[in-house]
Amino acid sequence: MLCATAVHRTWYGLPLGVATSVVVLLALRPGWTRTLYAAGWLGAGLVLVGDRPGGDAWFLADLPAYTVMGVAFVMVAVALATLPVRPHLSSGE
Repeated sequence: MLCATAVHRTWYGLPLGVATSVVVLLALRPGWTRTLYAAGWLGAGLVLVGDRPGGDAWFLADLPAYTVMGVAFVMVAVALATLPVRPHLSSGE
């Protein structure tokens, strides 16, 4: 997340940061590791949206910042959707 946000303003940085983060997400095994990675990405993005002490913000209200945050939400959705299903203990089999 740090590298993706550092270069998201350049013409090559946004696609590179998004692609790298998505590839890492998909390379992780489905489960809690993938979910924690995506949640950490989203949490870092939410921290960077807030105002800094100087009165400015890391993410401005523009398309690159919205894209980075949108990818973070999609990554969390993918991580949660791919959690492995556990068999119920009450099935009796």
